[in-house]
Formats: sequence, C-alpha cells, structure tokens
Amino acid sequence: MTDPKERHHLLLAMGAARQPSLIHRTLRFALSSAVRVQDRWPLVSAIAEQQYGRNFAWDFFKVNFASFNVMGSGLHSLLSALTRHFATSQQLEDMETFFAAHPPAVGARVIAEVKEVVKHNVHWLHHHAADVCALVSSAVDD
Repeated sequence: MTDPKERHHLLLAMGAARQPSLIHRTLRFALSSAVRVQDRWPLVSAIAEQQYGRNFAWDFFKVNFASFNVMGSGLHSLLSALTRHFATSQQLEDMETFFAAHPPAVGARVIAEVKEVVKHNVHWLHHHAADVCALVSSAVDD
C-alpha cells in the first residue's frame, strides 16, 4: 500500500482492538519489519489511547524500550499518548522509576512535560474523585 493516508487510517483502526489477544498481536506487529519505523508510534499510540489497550501498551513500551528509543520526534508523541491518561500515584511512580533507569533519547524536557501532565492528573483525581462519584451516583439515582 502506497497511500500514506490510507496506511495511517488502517494503523489507527488496528489500534482500536479490544480483545487482549488482538492487542498483543497488534503491538508485536508494530515492531515487525512490516511496519515502517515512522509508523510505529501512531499504531502504539492508538492502542494507548483506548482504555482496553492502555496498560498493555505501556508494559509493551517498557519491555521494548530500545526499539522505541530510536524513533526521534515520534517518541515525544508516543510518550504523551502512553502516559496522558495516567492518574494514580502508582502510575506516576512507575513512570518516574522507569525513566530514571532508562532515559529516553528525547531528553529531560520531554520527560518533565509528560510527568507534569501525570502529576496534574493525580492531583485532580485526588481532589475531585469524591465529587465525581457523588455526581455519577446522583445521576444514576434519578
């Protein structure tokens, strides 16, 4: 397939899988020779953006870090997609521990940016979780 738009749409569709076995196959496919290096991050990002694949994508990234760390500017986008939905102190700690041991090629500024987003999410959830639960509970009771 030579049409870049069509290729991009197909990769995003592949990233929408909900079944764990398909998610794992898609992640493995992302690192295969069938996928160009510059097309890897959109595929893994698509998986990371949906709730069914989020944890799988993060774990896959950590195990295969060396393969992703050569992606150049795509790594910044991938790191953002992988971590932007993190909202617990455990996820923040996991991320910080991982990046301390495996500094990405994109540099400290990018890591600081993604950490700041996660810290904000953790703070927001800590301060608003009870309000959200009350709102949902009252909506269900109506």
